[in-house]
Amino acid sequence: LIQSCKSDYQGGDGVPGDADNQAPGYIPQLNFPGEARDSAVVAADRGQLTRGFSRDEAKAPQQVLFVEELSALVTESVPDLWRLAQAYFSGSLVQGMDSSKLKMRTPHGEKKFQAMISDIMNLYSDLIRASFFPNFLDELAGGNRGMKERREAIGDFDVFEDCQLERSSAWLPFCVRQIRSTLNALQDMSLKPEVLICIAETGIVLQSHCASILTQQTVLDIRNLHMRENWKVETDEGGCITSLPILFENRIMDWVLSLKEVILDDSGPSLHEGKQKSLEIQSTQLFIKVLCAFAACLSSLSLAEESGRHEDDSRASVSFAQSTLLGAHDVVDDVPTLAKQLLIVMSNCSYCSDVVIARLSNFFEGHGYPGGGEAKAAAQEALHEVDDRTFARYIELKSLPIIARLQEGIFSGGYNFAECARPKAVRPYMKEMLLELVRVHLEVFSISSSLVRRVLTSLLDMIAETMYSVLADQVEEFSTNGALQAKLEILALEQSLSAYKSEESISRLKQAKDLLSKTETNADDQVTLLDLVMEFRQTNLLQLLCFVPTRRALSGKRTR
Repeated sequence: LIQSCKSDYQGGDGVPGDADNQAPGYIPQLNFPGEARDSAVVAADRGQLTRGFSRDEAKAPQQVLFVEELSALVTESVPDLWRLAQAYFSGSLVQGMDSSKLKMRTPHGEKKFQAMISDIMNLYSDLIRASFFPNFLDELAGGNRGMKERREAIGDFDVFEDCQLERSSAWLPFCVRQIRSTLNALQDMSLKPEVLICIAETGIVLQSHCASILTQQTVLDIRNLHMRENWKVETDEGGCITSLPILFENRIMDWVLSLKEVILDDSGPSLHEGKQKSLEIQSTQLFIKVLCAFAACLSSLSLAEESGRHEDDSRASVSFAQSTLLGAHDVVDDVPTLAKQLLIVMSNCSYCSDVVIARLSNFFEGHGYPGGGEAKAAAQEALHEVDDRTFARYIELKSLPIIARLQEGIFSGGYNFAECARPKAVRPYMKEMLLELVRVHLEVFSISSSLVRRVLTSLLDMIAETMYSVLADQVEEFSTNGALQAKLEILALEQSLSAYKSEESISRLKQAKDLLSKTETNADDQVTLLDLVMEFRQTNLLQLLCFVPTRRALSGKRTR
């Protein structure tokens, strides 16, 4: 029967599974008086053994249909064969037989029957393995005598041509269920455990293969989520996020549920509890893999080039008149600038690290898997690395024009610190630089308030470093007036961004002031300096108010 089933799927003329094409010698289902039918067989009779999962040969790969038919054949026929043999050995099948003669033949007959059942189990397991692992036949042929005999029992076997990953991966859980149902049905018979161990091992192997394939497919899907990024943002309490974190979370949940169906077997006692436990522990490493795949997805977005994107915010928006004429839904160019895209990536990183990963870790452990905490830590570390790289790129993008303006502005108009007039105000370059920082603040705050402190602190560090290096390395001499002018601009910078000072910026600005303190000044100079600082604060009050941190910006955290 098994060989006939194999032939049907490897060049036979009959349609696999048709009743009219049953092989000669088909054993009908038998019921003996007073004997209960096996529950799995009853389920098969009623079409509840999932044989009707999808028999559409245009969709299901041939090896999947083969496993389904083969499993149904073993599940239905072997118990009947077993009952027939038990009736024969007990004498209830042949009435009037001399019981003494029967007892003489029973030990040898039962032993021979057990060997036949063992051969059937091996053939069933070997055919399933050969269906999914073409190299398995070579392993049998190159093994010991027993393995070579099993290879000879299989006979000719052509590798299925339609076993591509994209076609077979979705069907692997179904195949695992088929093997599991078959094993559970056969365990109800009084067979020795070693007879069924080959099916249990095949189930474990296919479970591991299925888990690996499902994980590979999920990792690929998650890595490619960046192609679905439309940059449409939604606002939560910590900032703006796109649809990617939600798509990622849903995909992981689907994977966990599929993996549970494959790995966690609660249908009955396992013949390989040690290997089953090892498979469950291995699932933690698979979980780490799929979680970290999203970091790769976000990394692809953060490293993308600016081609096809807008150069500045003014070109990324449409005027009120244009939007009125075209209509809100007709505005096509709504892709944010590269700088905003980097901020959105960082906001997505933060949301996933603080909220999504924690939820998925709890979801994973809630379905019976170990090691959710380990996977959470690994995923958060991967996201932090992406965040750091993205942040560095954003700072580079924003700091270059600011630093260039600072370096040019200090000496703009041929300003000479050794020969200059008494200072009357903070020079325009400093005001222009602060106005650029206001624009950066607005841009960052519009995406994620929790990033404001981090961005402005980093930019202030770079500005302080630049001011010190320019004054120390490029100015040969300071007059009293030149020193007052430089100190005035340092004080203006300090007071404007006082909320974002770090140890590094404090140290650099102090070094710059110490450099200027070598030039002699008097009390009147100090009074003049303080008056000019006060005047700067009053005339630029609106800009300075932009740098006052909000409560959310101070906390820098999302609410879970």
